[in-house]
Amino acid sequence: MGGQPMMIFCRDLGEISPQKARAIVRKVLDENRGNVSKTARILGTSRATIGWARDGPGADLSRRPRRCPNRPPSDFERLIVSEGRRTEFRYRYSKKT
Repeated sequence: MGGQPMMIFCRDLGEISPQKARAIVRKVLDENRGNVSKTARILGTSRATIGWARDGPGADLSRRPRRCPNRPPSDFERLIVSEGRRTEFRYRYSKKT
C-alpha cells in the first residue's frame, strides 16, 4: 500500500444512508486534521460536499420548495377546477405539424 491513501468515492457513499455517509466524511476529515481539500481529494468529491458534511444539519433537509409564488390563490384555483368539471373543458396543448 505504501503511503497511498485508500480512495473512497462519494458516489459509493450515496448508496448507503446519508447519515452514515456524513459520518464517514467527518471521520476522514478528522483523520486529516480538518483539511477540507485533502479530504475532498481522498473521497473524490468537491470541497462543498465536505463542507456540507462538516457544517450541515444532522438530518437531511427536503429540497421541496416551501412556497410557490406563481400559484393562484386557493379560492381562485378551486373556481377554475369546479368550472372545468362543470363544463368538461380541459385546456390542452396542440402540436402544430
